Amino acid sequence: MSPNFVKPSRPILVSALLMLFSAQEADAGFTVSGATVTLTGATILSTVGDVTLLTGSLDAGNASVEVGGDWIRNNGTFIPGTSTVTFQGTLPSVSTIAGSSTFYSFQCVTAGKTLSFAAGSTQTVVGPLILTGTVGNPLRIRSSISGSYAFLTNSGTNTVNNVDVQDNNATGGVTIMARAVSIDSGHTVNWFFAAPANPPSGLAGIALGISSISWTWNAVAGASSYTMYNGVSALFIRSVGTNSLIETGLLENRSYSRVVTAVVSGLESNPSNSVTVNTLLNAVPGELSNNLVRLIPGSPYPRMLTPNRSENRRLFFLFNTLNSDPISLSIYDVQGRKVRDLDRSASAPIAGAVVWDVKDDSGHIVPSGIYLYKIKAGNQIITGSVVVAR
Repeated sequence: MSPNFVKPSRPILVSALLMLFSAQEADAGFTVSGATVTLTGATILSTVGDVTLLTGSLDAGNASVEVGGDWIRNNGTFIPGTSTVTFQGTLPSVSTIAGSSTFYSFQCVTAGKTLSFAAGSTQTVVGPLILTGTVGNPLRIRSSISGSYAFLTNSGTNTVNNVDVQDNNATGGVTIMARAVSIDSGHTVNWFFAAPANPPSGLAGIALGISSISWTWNAVAGASSYTMYNGVSALFIRSVGTNSLIETGLLENRSYSRVVTAVVSGLESNPSNSVTVNTLLNAVPGELSNNLVRLIPGSPYPRMLTPNRSENRRLFFLFNTLNSDPISLSIYDVQGRKVRDLDRSASAPIAGAVVWDVKDDSGHIVPSGIYLYKIKAGNQIITGSVVVAR
């Protein structure tokens, strides 16, 4: 349910003993003075001005607090809960963070903006710390007094890209990994500045059936492992040591979006392109007329095999079948000599797959050339060709 915004024309001064908010948008600012303020539910508190805690307390619950101006904590208490505090605003802009506060999630993704942390203050982030600018227009992290430390302690996770940092001390928390084109402008502690590897390219996926998808991508030089994430929610899926993964246990006829990263020398790259693939729909008796087997559109995949590149070392034949009759598949060279027999006995009327690993019956990768395939199910025969380029 979308929140309803209230837009006052002047700063909000809270002086009551208790106020419950479902949504609030303040054009000029939000000030808590002598009150106990609780944000309830999926609240969005958004202000183009300052958030000021004079006295009393602000309990953020699981709200989203969007700050266009400064964050000023004097004697007031901030209870972060699982809230997200986001600093935004029209460029060019500076947001000052004054007084020490503990945040759950602290983020700013406005390129070119400056976050000025009060010298000597400590901002503690126990959940996600997200700071992101752009190449050539970084997010600037500064102390209010040049040459004096401001302290930023992150005990959760950090996603930090394209930042310019000076006079910041992150002692007491995890090392803040400033990636992409980040700049160390000096006087920093417990920050690590390094450009990650390029993200994997060529991510592609193909459904192998109603509950599995094969994902492949181009290898990244020096990568020790790869990590796949949900392309929508960024949730972790799995880490693998090679540039391919067969994901199983999925739901029938569902869309799955994925991205992948590479880990080189302990640093994780930015994510790859996002790819969405649908698992197959269980075949319904009668759909295929009198045919026992049918290749699914796009199969076999890929049509050109490059066995010297690991992402194209396997050829997938995807089909629908209506009964439990065995399906045989044979590979021939252009002279008609049999290269390999591949057998699959279908145990149920569902979509399935046969995979050729580009090897002959002796286990050797076949030479470059055109190869023919023949699929047989009962009295039905399907033929075609693929190319192997070594």
